Order: sequence, then C-alpha cells, then structure tokens
Amino acid sequence: MATSRGVLSTREQITDRLREDVFAGRLPAGERVSEAALADRFGVSRGPIREALSQLTSEGLFVTKQNCGVTVAPPAPEPIRDLILPIRRTLEVYAFKQIFDALGPDDFRFWDDVLFRMERACRQREWQLLPQLDLEFHRYVLEKAGSPDLFAIWQTIVTRLRAHFWETVREHDARNDLLRLHGHHAELLAAFRKGPKAAAVKALEQHIDEN
Repeated sequence: MATSRGVLSTREQITDRLREDVFAGRLPAGERVSEAALADRFGVSRGPIREALSQLTSEGLFVTKQNCGVTVAPPAPEPIRDLILPIRRTLEVYAFKQIFDALGPDDFRFWDDVLFRMERACRQREWQLLPQLDLEFHRYVLEKAGSPDLFAIWQTIVTRLRAHFWETVREHDARNDLLRLHGHHAELLAAFRKGPKAAAVKALEQHIDEN
C-alpha cells in the first residue's frame, strides 16, 4: 500500500486498519483483542500483529493488563482533551505552513475524493465512517509534510481525541445536519485553494477550534 509516507510495510498496514476499526467503533473501548484472531483475519503470522499492537499501545489506543491481555483503551477524559486540542492545532498548522507553497492538483484531487466520500456518508447517514474520513482529510497534511517525528506525535494526539470526533458526529446527527460536517471541510478546502497562505492558515486554525 502506497501513501504519502511511501509504501507501507505489513505491520504499518495492519496498524492503520486497527486504528481505523477503533475510530469507526468496530472495536469499542474495553474490547479484548486476540493476536491469534487478528493473525487469521489478516493472513499473517503473529509477529506483525504483535508489533502493530505494541505501536497502538504506545499511542494510547490499546492497553495491556495482567491477566486481561490487550484491550481497547477508553478515550481521554474531557479535561485531557481540552489540554491536548491546542497541541493538535499547533502541529497541523506547523505542517500546513510547510506544505502550502508546494500544494498542487494531485493534493486537491485527494482532498476532493475525501469530501466526495464524506458527503456520501452524510447523505446516507453512515455516521460511523465520518470520524475516520475527518481524520483522513487532516492526516494528509501531516503525511505530506514528510516528517516521521511530526506525524508520530500528531497520530498519538488524535488517537486520544477519538471521543471528540465521535461527539461531533453525534451532535450533528442528533440535529439532522450531518451534511454540515461535509460543509465545514468543503469551506476549509476552498480556503486552501484560494489562499493566500495567511488566510488558509487562519481558516485551518478556526476549523480546528470550532470543530
């Protein structure tokens, strides 16, 4: 699998898939995960599974407890989320400033595709897909920046914010305005396209603060 991070190893692909499962709610907090079952699912030995679980545990997405094995960690409590949201904004804004001048047609095609899938999910009320699509939109900024350290820090931050993404989706769903989630990202992408850099950065900061 090729991404902005290059061709991903088997371990990286499994790590990404499991992370997506947690954000989509397919692996809820407290659920125990089995190395053997995951090895069967992905058709690999336990080695890459163990490495993926170790990576996700270091990010805070899984926890290991004696006599309980590996389970999905609960999301960060609200006071912690309030503390780390500004850190997420700082990281994304820094990365975006690094890439803005190099943005081209391929980048906007990627974001357009994410928005297409996001709009479809909103219209079909496939709300379980929306947190991951939201992250996919923003993750691209970090991937394109090309700094493994920056990406790793950002990834660790957003895994602890997954409750924030779920709450945002649920609030919009309760008001029957899921399409506003798509609208927020469409407005942000329009700011990226239009520029100038300072205005695009301001739009990104406002988007993160308000969403």
